[in-house]
Amino acid sequence: MTLSRIGRMTVRRLAWSVPVVVLVSLAVFALAAASPLDPLEAMLGDRYQRLTPEQRAQIGHASGMDAPWWQAWWWWLGDLLQGDLGFSHVFRQPVAEVLAQRVGWTVLLTVPALLLALLLGLVGGVAAGLRPRSWWARTVAGVAMVLQALPPYVLALVGVLLLSVTWGLLPTGGMGRPGEAVTASGLVRHAVLPVTVLALSQVPWLLLAARESVVETAASDAVRGARARGLS
Repeated sequence: MTLSRIGRMTVRRLAWSVPVVVLVSLAVFALAAASPLDPLEAMLGDRYQRLTPEQRAQIGHASGMDAPWWQAWWWWLGDLLQGDLGFSHVFRQPVAEVLAQRVGWTVLLTVPALLLALLLGLVGGVAAGLRPRSWWARTVAGVAMVLQALPPYVLALVGVLLLSVTWGLLPTGGMGRPGEAVTASGLVRHAVLPVTVLALSQVPWLLLAARESVVETAASDAVRGARARGLS
């Protein structure tokens, strides 16, 4: 029951992510168009100053930078649906290659974070659901509400401020010490803080879903009948 409920909530969240991504991408294109910065200057770098206004206009037209932002967004969406992520003028290579170089580190953080979130959410939620009126259940509900209200970046800043800056227990970032080779122990130490923050940002809905599912199951007729027959 608990796993099926969590599965439904996961599917619902994934379904909501589609319109969220669409709206966020529209906002990004609109804000970029309203920005006073010239994307052509960012793309050309030092060459920008050596070009005439006519040459800049030609390059901008060839790159599609003179198109309205909604048309540029539509082009981007069409290319995205065809598997073309575009070209990064900052890194001077296709976006797919930029992402491929970093996907390994992303998986290294997200997989342990997901496992930790599942462990904390299921164990804490089931324990709270078994004793819904205990101090533990009230504590779990309160912590879940607080974590759910905090944006992940705020949680990350608090973690860095306390664990790294104030107490000096964990590094603030990176994969290892500057100038030294990356080691397994150093990598684990540097991953503790981001993995914990990622996990805590996903724990609230898992906690609440697991607790609610256990409470509903315990209140069902089948469980009540089993308890009446002396089963526990």
